[in-house]
Amino acid sequence: MSIKYIEGKKVYLRPYETEKDKEMLYRATFIEESNLFTGTTKPFMRKKLNNM
Repeated sequence: MSIKYIEGKKVYLRPYETEKDKEMLYRATFIEESNLFTGTTKPFMRKKLNNM
């Protein structure tokens, strides 16, 4: 399976990598603006992310 990336002038998108991105995903749940755009209503628990 090939991983596809999307790259533009101001954005670079790639599929998240569980181990590599776990901490960033956890911290992002505390950013109010991120939650507004993703529909996240409360921060994730670290334990739940560790089970991804």
